[in-house]
Amino acid sequence: MAWSHEFNHDVDHFYVNGNDLLRNRKEALLKQAGSDPQNYLRSMLPARFFQNAPQEFFASISNQYFANSEYTLNLGLERFEQGRTEPLNQFLFFADVYSRGGQSTVFYTLD
Repeated sequence: MAWSHEFNHDVDHFYVNGNDLLRNRKEALLKQAGSDPQNYLRSMLPARFFQNAPQEFFASISNQYFANSEYTLNLGLERFEQGRTEPLNQFLFFADVYSRGGQSTVFYTLD
């Protein structure tokens, strides 16, 4: 998982930040989620963590997505049912990045 996290720093830096649409979407997601940890898929981190270290946002999602994509989607859906839309938006953003503009993406389970 550490490799996945570090690799996704590069994906974020070169691919996401190199694409105006993706970069703007990522910045909007951070702004919309604000400082409440429950508005993030990686909610065990302290308040304002991603505002203080935005470079960790995309790489942190990868920790969950590549460990178990279905669980990560379900977490986003659970939070959505609680009135928190941002975790689901974050999941969809990550899946969209890995679809590379296509109509499908791959789900992962680490065992």
